[in-house]
Amino acid sequence: MIETLGAVLFDCDGTLADSEPMITASIIDMLAEEGFVVTTEQVREVFGPTLHEMAELLTGERITPERMAHLRERYWVHATPRYSAVRPMTGSEALLDALAARAIPL
Repeated sequence: MIETLGAVLFDCDGTLADSEPMITASIIDMLAEEGFVVTTEQVREVFGPTLHEMAELLTGERITPERMAHLRERYWVHATPRYSAVRPMTGSEALLDALAARAIPL
């Protein structure tokens, strides 16, 4: 079947890269700056929707677009230095190598 593929499109987070620890820690730090104390478990319970939705679920507040812009900026301040800790998902490198060997566009 793989020979019939024209191309493969991947989502990175949770598919190719195990970025959940980086995302979780960055959300915790972002919200801590705003005075909210949340745990890893609390973040994992709401993990999946947009950053805006997760922030509202974790704070219990409606967050305006203006405030969210600030929070998003703070999120990236915390996330960027953590990129080096992100690791590939099990099997993702082998899958990418197999697709590349067959010259399947990614």
